[in-house]
Amino acid sequence: MFRLTNMTWTRNRIVAEWLIPGAVGLAVGASLLGGLWVAPAIAIALLGAVAFFLPRPVLLFVVYCASIPLEDVLVAQGWEGATLTRYIGIAAAAVLTIHMARTGRVNKPPLGLFAWVGFFAWAAISMLWTITPDGTWPGVWHHLRFLILYAIVIAFPFADRDVQLIKKTVILSGLVAASIVIYQFINQVTYLETVRASIALGGLAADPNILAASLLLPFGLLLSDYLAERRSRPTLHLLPLLLFPVAIILTGSRGGLLGLLVVGGCLLLVYFGREAQHRIRLLMLTSLAAGSFWFLWPLLPTALTERFVLTEMVAGGGAGRLDAWRISIGAWLENPFLGYGFASFSTVNVLSGGTAIVSHNIYLQALVELGLPGLGLLLAALLLSLNYNWKSSLVSGTTAGLLGLLAASFFVVTINRDYFWLALMLAALSQGLVNGATARREPEKSEANSTGVLTYEDPHPAHTA
Repeated sequence: MFRLTNMTWTRNRIVAEWLIPGAVGLAVGASLLGGLWVAPAIAIALLGAVAFFLPRPVLLFVVYCASIPLEDVLVAQGWEGATLTRYIGIAAAAVLTIHMARTGRVNKPPLGLFAWVGFFAWAAISMLWTITPDGTWPGVWHHLRFLILYAIVIAFPFADRDVQLIKKTVILSGLVAASIVIYQFINQVTYLETVRASIALGGLAADPNILAASLLLPFGLLLSDYLAERRSRPTLHLLPLLLFPVAIILTGSRGGLLGLLVVGGCLLLVYFGREAQHRIRLLMLTSLAAGSFWFLWPLLPTALTERFVLTEMVAGGGAGRLDAWRISIGAWLENPFLGYGFASFSTVNVLSGGTAIVSHNIYLQALVELGLPGLGLLLAALLLSLNYNWKSSLVSGTTAGLLGLLAASFFVVTINRDYFWLALMLAALSQGLVNGATARREPEKSEANSTGVLTYEDPHPAHTA
């Protein structure tokens, strides 16, 4: 329990007392350290966003969700490696935190959060034996940003309408991204002048593998919504659903295609055993998808379609993945328990006679870098983050999307991307709504609140000692 006494949390006081000094300090410090002309503008923009969105904190988080599919092309020029999505996420976390402090309402954390804390704690401890001391701590620090935002979001007492707004935003932003992929591919705008589709903007292009994986969650949510709808819909409503598989295929991402099949397969199994109208809708959707695939596949470039042929994948070595995986497994066998330290996969490959390459597999990466305990903690965190009650369309879509991401993670590194953590956040929020564990956004005025004392109110009184 925490308590805040004799404090009047007004927007003006928050801005005047610490948001403005904090923003100025951030701008001056970043400018002095890196000579970054954009730092003051970013700090001022974050300050304005925090102050503006305080009355309705969920809206800034919605903006953050909407920016995720376009993250790779929304890079803040002048601040290397930093995207606008990252800054919006920081501002959203600040708004949610201030709102929880003002209301004194937070949700009880799920077990998945503690498992993730354990995983990253083990990653930080690996600094004691890492072979890349200059890379381990920056790698841990980069991932802590996701963990902190994840903890804040799942603690925030979103109302049902807020979660529904977030879901609709994720779907809409995914549809926009998929439409841009298809439009630019038709106009011969591809990734680094290859045959693979992407999103290009201002001289920047999104990685096709990462882009394809970011479309799995919105596809799962939209497909689940369509299948769960009780009233019949015209076939025209199926067209938005086709945008996702077409866009993913055009990216040439094998991990994205695997994730797409997992999402569709999971929802097929869930809804096929329900009412007859669900089965009819599934047959209609499957027929339309098969017909579209039969029509479009011959029109695609041969170099693109060959990426999905198994013999071509093996002959090409999976773009270097197969050699890297073979070398890294051999290196892991020499140090199976502790591993070589967080963010050391590329160095391990180089020292073992391979090339500097990312893992393209989060499970193998955890095994090589953090040993058996690291892989065990990762699997525990993932299993505890999944929902096993598929009765709600929100839960079904979120869980199917997350399972699709976990399948794609055999070929794409997803754990260091915002869309991966957004799927985890939605999984926790949707499960909380189903269980009735999500607190109301506006706390009821109590006798304690009327005296200016903000207290922690556990939304799970039956589980407290």
